[in-house]
Amino acid sequence: MRKNPDEDTEGGRGLLLVEALTERWDVYRPDAGGKVTWAEVSLTGPPKPPPLPPLPVRVPGAIEPPSGPVEEMASTALMQRLLDGLRRTN
Repeated sequence: MRKNPDEDTEGGRGLLLVEALTERWDVYRPDAGGKVTWAEVSLTGPPKPPPLPPLPVRVPGAIEPPSGPVEEMASTALMQRLLDGLRRTN
């Protein structure tokens, strides 16, 4: 059952979104229990993904992690990868 939530309601908008994005939809309750919602979406062609921004060029060693907790986590992770690699060689 579709709800009509007001601005302060935290839930109840799922089927409103389904209704806005689909051609047809419905809900039924199977004998086994629960609830099933189905929907049909009309596509005129395959959806085109949005354009991605260009990826930054990464130069090894050119960027240092910021000092503090992030630097410590990066150092710890690097040491853990080194130890894992050494253990695999034995």
